[in-house]
Amino acid sequence: MNFGASFVLLDKFPVLTADLDGDGLEDAVFVLTRKDNPLLDEAEFHYKVVDPYDEYFGFGDPRVTVTFNAHDPEQVKYIAIVHAWRIAVPRAKYLVINLPFEKLSISRIPVKKKNFPAVAAEDLGGLNSAIYWDGKKYRWDATPDSN
Repeated sequence: MNFGASFVLLDKFPVLTADLDGDGLEDAVFVLTRKDNPLLDEAEFHYKVVDPYDEYFGFGDPRVTVTFNAHDPEQVKYIAIVHAWRIAVPRAKYLVINLPFEKLSISRIPVKKKNFPAVAAEDLGGLNSAIYWDGKKYRWDATPDSN
């Protein structure tokens, strides 16, 4: 799960597990925070910073969107997703930035006649959304199924 010493696990959010990428192995979802730019440790700790929320609206480059005003300026929250987290070297690690949420859960989301496992996000502003793995990358959707 190592994303670098600058990250702090936010223990008010439970660790979520599910097979998000469909490979038959359990993946894990953690909520982290840090004070500086999350792109700084990306290469050293072998994770990919992604922004499916802003990408949905046409601003998909995390090098730019990491500078966007945080949804919660007191404590910026990141979602760390580790594919096959129980094996010695995880298959992939992603750090999701800029997703507004106060509560996370595992859900399923219907997309193009297929149901994808998803991380559902609830925001205090009333926005319910989800991120899901489409086989190539994480995508954002504003209308998840509430399964």
